[in-house]
Amino acid sequence: MDPMTEQQVRRSLVDCAKGEADSAALRAAESRMSARRSVVCLLCRSTHSGDAVSLFTARRAGAAGRNGDTVGTYVCADLGCAARARTEIPPWLRDRDPVEVGEERVAELRERVAEFVDAVRR
Repeated sequence: MDPMTEQQVRRSLVDCAKGEADSAALRAAESRMSARRSVVCLLCRSTHSGDAVSLFTARRAGAAGRNGDTVGTYVCADLGCAARARTEIPPWLRDRDPVEVGEERVAELRERVAEFVDAVRR
């Protein structure tokens, strides 16, 4: 197996939640949204300016993927969702224990990543 560059690693989505690695190669859209818009990352649910969120797509598995079918979702352009889920606590949750909130947000992120990987598999 050849080593991957940092850029290749950052553009891969790996879900190891079930004790096995499922992965999808992601492709970022070439265009970005306007920085004047507020946009929510659909994985970590953090809010950013439009230029900090990008549409990422992955080919579907099997015959559908060979026919060019893809699945996409809007994700933090820097793929920093895991760190944000642990460290960026929304204002409405700041009165709760930060460790507990971080754990909940990471669990929710894992669920959304698993849903995306499942959509790629279909």
